[in-house]
Amino acid sequence: MKKVFYGSVVILLLALCVTSAVGLGLLAELYNRVSSIDERVEMLEDNEPSATPTPDVTVDPTLTPTGQITATPTQNPGTMSVKLYVLTQSDINDDCAAGSYVTRQIPLTSTPLKDAINALLSLKLTAAETSQGYITNLKPEAQPGFAAFRLVSANVTNGTATLHFDDPQSFTVGGSCRVNGMRTQIEETAKQFNSVNTVKIEPDTLFQP
Repeated sequence: MKKVFYGSVVILLLALCVTSAVGLGLLAELYNRVSSIDERVEMLEDNEPSATPTPDVTVDPTLTPTGQITATPTQNPGTMSVKLYVLTQSDINDDCAAGSYVTRQIPLTSTPLKDAINALLSLKLTAAETSQGYITNLKPEAQPGFAAFRLVSANVTNGTATLHFDDPQSFTVGGSCRVNGMRTQIEETAKQFNSVNTVKIEPDTLFQP
């Protein structure tokens, strides 16, 4: 009986040892698998690009890539550029007709044609323009009567600009080349506008040789 008992105990102990060994083996294998998974997760996290927030950048449109301030040329919204026709010695030698012009800035109004002609009548050439050979026959020193010569009205109808002048002292009369120069200065200045094809000067007694 003792041998049987001891044999049973031995068998039981062996069974427990075997069972414990299997359990420990299973636990060890499970632990190794979990560790392997943790290592893979850590590797993936290390290789993942960092989501660093991009700071907001405000670009100043007045700066170039070098950081220098650039000046954008702008025209005063309250003015407009006009051509004021003048003569050169070549024009006088040819047919006494105005073929050149200088530019001026004038106020922007609802009567640009009238304003351009008045700017022509009051034109004073600069020293640089004079050195280039520009001449105007519409100048105060030409004749004493120029001070009284003035534009009364300017209208455009169907492509024809009608310019009415007052010339009480007959400034516009005398000398065919001189008169033609004055008349073409006025006509060409008026024709710069898209709405003007021809120019009619009133009264018709003006600009007579």
